[in-house]
Amino acid sequence: KISVGDTVVWKNMDTKAHTLVITQIPLQKTILPGESFEFKFLRNGTFDFWDYDVVGMYGIIEVLS
Repeated sequence: KISVGDTVVWKNMDTKAHTLVITQIPLQKTILPGESFEFKFLRNGTFDFWDYDVVGMYGIIEVLS
């Protein structure tokens, strides 16, 4: 759980690219090896995210106002 205005950072520590998907925004971002991606959540809600390239790698972010 995070608050509106908080930033979440995804860091790719793998040797291959990964594609972050968040349906509710919508967002699709490829993160290359060694890179990171930051996203600031500006509204409350529940956001599902997953890795397009890896089955079973997913999570939920709950943003509270």
